[in-house]
Order: sequence, then C-alpha cells, then structure tokens
Amino acid sequence: MFFKPLDRMWERVETAKDHSDTDLFLSLMYLGEMTLKLTAVGLVAAINDGKERHRYRQHYQLVRASGIGDWSKVIDEVLTGASSQHLSTYAYKEQNELISVNKAGTWQYNAVNLITECLSAIDLQTEAASKKVSARQWFQLFTNLRNKTRAHGAIPSRKYSEINNNLEESMLAIIQNFSLFQRPWAYLHQNLSGKYRVTKWSPRAETLDFLKVRHNRDIKLPNGIYIHFDETQEINGLVKIELIDSDADASDFFFANGGFNGKRYVVNPKNWTQKYTDIF
Repeated sequence: MFFKPLDRMWERVETAKDHSDTDLFLSLMYLGEMTLKLTAVGLVAAINDGKERHRYRQHYQLVRASGIGDWSKVIDEVLTGASSQHLSTYAYKEQNELISVNKAGTWQYNAVNLITECLSAIDLQTEAASKKVSARQWFQLFTNLRNKTRAHGAIPSRKYSEINNNLEESMLAIIQNFSLFQRPWAYLHQNLSGKYRVTKWSPRAETLDFLKVRHNRDIKLPNGIYIHFDETQEINGLVKIELIDSDADASDFFFANGGFNGKRYVVNPKNWTQKYTDIF
C-alpha cells in the first residue's frame, strides 16, 4: 500500500496474525472503520459549499454521529443524495467508482461479494451478492458486520477463522483500488520561515513540494490534512480535510467519534476531545 493511516493500521493487522483469530478479526474491524471514516471525510471535503451549505450539513451529521452507521449514511448521501449535485467535478471519479454497477471480476464486485460471505458465515440474514453490484453497498454491509460482532452481540471465536480471510481480501479490494486513497494526501505545517513541512501520506503528495520553498511565505494555509484533488492547480486544487487530525510526524491519527456537546466532540484514539470551533 502506502497510505500512512491505513499502512499503520495494516501493521497492527499483520501483528495480530501472530496472536489469535479473534485479535486478527478485531484489528480488521479497526481497519474497516478507519477506511470508512477516511472515505466519508474525503468525499465530504469534495462538496462545493455554496449558500445551501451542503458540506456543512454533512459535517454537522458526522460530528454528532452516534455510531459508524451514521458515517455510512453520509457516504450514501454524498454519492446519491442532494449533496451529490454539489460534488466537485474533480471527485466524479470516486463517485463513479462507488455508484457504478459492476460484475464479477471487478474490484468493486469482489469487495461486496466477500463481505457478504462474511455476513452469511455468522448467520446474519443477508441476500447473496447479485450478478452486478455497486461498491457503495460495501459501507453498509461493513456497518452491519461491525454492529453484529462488536456493538450489539458476540459470535463464537471459531467463526472468526471462517471469515478473516474473506474480510481481509474484501478490505484490500477497497484500500488498494479506490482512487480516493491514491490521491495526494499530506499533513501541512507552516514554519516561522514561511516554508511548509509537508508530511506525505501518499506517494503522489510530491505535488505539494512547492510549499517547501521560502518564497511561499504569503501563502497562508491552516495546519492540517489536505488532499490535492486538482493537481493542475497548486493552491486552488487543495482541499482541507475536517474531523480527522494528525501531526507533522504522523505519529498518530485522530478521528471524530461523536459525543458532541455543543463545543467539543470526542476524538479517537484515547478519547481525546477537540473544540468544535477549531473545525468550523
């Protein structure tokens, strides 16, 4: 791979393989939650926030989310709901990859079919994948699997060994092929000299190296995580990602996790809190 947050979580998955099937399953669940949340914030960032404030509405939903299912609903809304009409043209590729109907042999079909088999293996009633599917189904199916096994119940440990391989392959199909994770992502931090420290999250983030030179002192970008959606433009092609945070060393990654009280919301890991006003 080489997408820093997912790579870091993947290291945890590899370590868990030396422990137990249960540890591996739980690590895969954390990987899936991170994948889903990264997808949500990345797609929301691509919404043009005009007078109807569609981007704000989706952030409003996410900061108050009571569970991973609310994040999945936001993804669906951005892809096919009213907000989809305000999606920037540079994100049409991601939208098409997730809503197009695909048949066997495509990464989209493999991802959905494999996670459907995981649900069947734990006796959760679900329809078998049809001959053609869309990848956006994966996020709701993952939510169902997560809620069935972690939030609202438990399954026998022997079941984990039956589904781990399919679950891993399903997630890899999304992570390795979805265009959003192949975009230039980076954490930007401006030094006193005016130069930016560019912590690359993906190889293509080298497009942001122009920020490292001193003559960009007049460029004022808040420290944070950015996607370079339109690489033909330097500053105008950058979009800041909200509701996740990191640092210039990429030493940790923090995701909004509900608990909003009007001023602050919970951030995972470590149940940190962050000011709502820092985001909006």
